[in-house]
Amino acid sequence: MYTRSEFAVKVIIDIISFLFKNDQEDLGIMEIVEKLPYNHRTIRNYIAALQKEGVIKIEPLMNKNIVKLTNKGKCIADCLATKIKS
Repeated sequence: MYTRSEFAVKVIIDIISFLFKNDQEDLGIMEIVEKLPYNHRTIRNYIAALQKEGVIKIEPLMNKNIVKLTNKGKCIADCLATKIKS
């Protein structure tokens, strides 16, 4: 069982990693919810927090909101990927 802080870090890392791996795709919030093992409210809350911190940006496109990593987010994801490999 995770503590609240550990759970928050896990969700944030999962979202950033997922967006980094699927960088070439135009992923909407609902597609992220479908792929990650968290409920809709949890994903939305953490996406809002990441957007507030400038890690991701949400771009409205026709019928969905596209979630993309900013340069700051890509740097964080790259650091996470490097840390996991070593």
